[in-house]
Formats: sequence, C-alpha cells, structure tokens
Amino acid sequence: MVKKRGQAALEFLMTYGWAILVVLVVIGTLAYFGVLNPSFLLPEKCTLQLGLYCKDHRIDAVDKSVRLMLQNGIGQGIIITRLRVADEKGIIMCDSGVGKFTSELTKPTCNGVDCSGCGNLDPASLFTAPDDSYVGCNPLANYRKTFNGMPGWHLENTYDSTIKIPCDKMSQAEGKAKVRMDVVYFYDDSTADFEHTMQGELLAKLEKPLV
Repeated sequence: MVKKRGQAALEFLMTYGWAILVVLVVIGTLAYFGVLNPSFLLPEKCTLQLGLYCKDHRIDAVDKSVRLMLQNGIGQGIIITRLRVADEKGIIMCDSGVGKFTSELTKPTCNGVDCSGCGNLDPASLFTAPDDSYVGCNPLANYRKTFNGMPGWHLENTYDSTIKIPCDKMSQAEGKAKVRMDVVYFYDDSTADFEHTMQGELLAKLEKPLV
C-alpha cells in the first residue's frame, strides 16, 4: 500500500510538476516587472475638500516636482500661502510657501534662477516682505509681493491655475504613489490671522520619460 502511494505521488509530480514550475516562473516574472503591483490597477485620483477642485495633476519623478491645476469653487477668492505634498513613508516630500528662507540668500545657488541653495522656508517670517532673490525662487504661480498686505498665491473665485511644487525628496520607484496634500489659505477679504488648512489626497503615477 505504501509503495502504491509513493508511486502515485511520483506520477503526480512527473505529470503536473512541470506545469506547477511554469506557473511559478510566470508569477515571478510578472512580480519582477511590477505587473502584480496593485497600484497599477487603481485609477488615478486627485481630491480636495469641497470647494477647491483638483482638475489635473502630475508627479514628475525626474524633475522632482508635483504639478497641480486647482480651481476655486469656494465662493470667494482665496490666498494660498502654503502647499505641502508628502507620503506616509517619507520618500516623497514637497513643500512650498511664501516667506523668507532660513539659509543665506547670497549663495550662488539661490540667485533667483537656481534655487537649490535657498534652504527651507522659515515659518517665523512667513508674512514678511520677501527679498528680491526669493521673488525669483518663489515657485507659487501668480506671485505677488503683497495682496491685502500679505504675500501669497491669489486664486480668484471660479478661476483655475497651475502650480509647480518642488520636492526635496522624490521616490524613483515604479508604479503609483499615494500622497497627502495640505493647502493653507485665507480668504482674500480677510487676513492671515484667519488661516485655514484643507486636506486632500493624490494617487498618481510617478512619471518618467520613455527609455
């Protein structure tokens, strides 16, 4: 009886073993090329709280930036003073706002064109008048030195505009990234003493050029 069972097991392996091996190889190949990555199967989305709409988006893994096309449907104009995009793992970090930089603005790489040496934003001086070098490095669209006495990105009601947010950290992984968005703003008939924070979510592919 034992001999027959052993023979049956051997016959099973001989008959189906190659098929099982082929299936395992196929699964391994698909996993290697990311086909089984669930992020590939999920649709892209860019959502914010009701009133501010994300019409389009792009995560550029090469340029290390995030582009957002926002439309104001809140009911009145707003002034955006900060935009932050980051993931939970800390491999994507993009932060942009108005104010002065903590490092010296006289560095060669903070000259109004190349802003890599400008350092981080100083929250303590968020609403002081920016230096000329900072004006050239401010990535906020429609930048004004002052609007109602406060610098920021003025987005009028019903209008849409595009902003490019530079990133200190950017993942080079394949697939899609899920990040959280924080938008700090105040109404254009008010002041920065009455700031609000709106949160949202972005799920998008890390765009890279075709090789």
